[in-house]
Amino acid sequence: MSGLSPFSGISKGLGISPTSGIGGGGLSAEPSASFLLDLQNSAIPQKAAGSPTPTFTRATMKYVLGYAASAVVTDDPIWIQCASGEIGFTGARRVFEGVWSSYDVNGVFLSTTLGASASCCDDLGPIGYDYEIARTNSALHSRKLAAGVTATAWVESNITAADDATGIDGVANACSTLTATANNGTILQAITLASAAAIFQPFVKRKTGTGTIEITLNGGTNWTDITAAVDAAAPDWYSLAAVTATLANPSIGYRLGTSGDEIEVDMNDCQNGTFRTSPIPTTTATATRNEDVLTYPTAGNINTAQGSFYVESTQKQVGDGAILLYTAHGTQMPRITSLIAAQIGDGTNTVAKTGLNSLIDGVPHAFAGSWGGSSMSVTADGEAVASGTFDGSMIGSESALRIGFVAPANIRFVRIYPQALSSAQLEALTA
Repeated sequence: MSGLSPFSGISKGLGISPTSGIGGGGLSAEPSASFLLDLQNSAIPQKAAGSPTPTFTRATMKYVLGYAASAVVTDDPIWIQCASGEIGFTGARRVFEGVWSSYDVNGVFLSTTLGASASCCDDLGPIGYDYEIARTNSALHSRKLAAGVTATAWVESNITAADDATGIDGVANACSTLTATANNGTILQAITLASAAAIFQPFVKRKTGTGTIEITLNGGTNWTDITAAVDAAAPDWYSLAAVTATLANPSIGYRLGTSGDEIEVDMNDCQNGTFRTSPIPTTTATATRNEDVLTYPTAGNINTAQGSFYVESTQKQVGDGAILLYTAHGTQMPRITSLIAAQIGDGTNTVAKTGLNSLIDGVPHAFAGSWGGSSMSVTADGEAVASGTFDGSMIGSESALRIGFVAPANIRFVRIYPQALSSAQLEALTA
């Protein structure tokens, strides 16, 4: 989707205030923003001193955890398939392609349970634009394992697969039931790949039985026991099952310890990388999900000589290195440089705020920073600012501001001010 209409993706009657979500309930003396963006359900800014038109690209489909068009507030979220070029908003309701809402079909706001963003079936409210990097799933027949057995991708030993289970997207017969026909039954898929970082990241649900459930990335040389976690998640899907390693020729699969036990499995991805991302379904060939790229014009929206930003983000499991606002000039507003550090960068200098509480814990964090004169500052979550040298130009001649870069995140509130806010203002905004 490129060059959206100023009205595309807006859910009618939501009554979103231009100052909603400001840390601390809003500052009485808060200056006017030049750019105001609430990314809970739409990419259209509530205010833009320059052009308000976003550009979004991703030339592949992807899955986003959210709510179906008919959802009511008591429903569990499901994995929603977004079309190629369609932006996605985690925890929002997809009314139809390109239109999302923060409210259920009856107009009730979708509740938020902090920390639920990584789980398939916990309560979840709108936590923002779903930015992800590109990934490839090298496992074949990742949803219907019985079809994969027929095609010789999956190999059974004392276990049978049936493609009769309802998937994480709510579609009937979209994924598989595995039944152990003897103790320690296995099903494996060998994948030919050069040595690289890999992750096996399935979705698993107990159907019957109480025996052990184990997964592997190296053909059973090592098994990871996920029994307790799967049972704790019941009756929902357990979505955090994952094993990672750097290796050549991974072999993924399951072992069921007790004959007669049954589990349901879906999206049995073997992706390139060290942390989970959204699932990438495959059948007879590998598949790639392209990176999400969302940008806005800088002209009029950002003052390169002086200004400030506020942004709220929930990091997706592993977010070290995430840049929330970025230009090719080298602008970083901010960059999460470690589990407990955030920095601002002007393309020449960087200033880091360290000693924060964990920024990668599945809950929203608020960041703010400023630049002007010879200094720039950054803070998060109401902590005292860190300050350092500013080179005089935050964005240089760059024409596009990008939302999200390097590491996956859910980004919702973005504000840019045409003047440098004081340390007290930055701290209050993020408190």
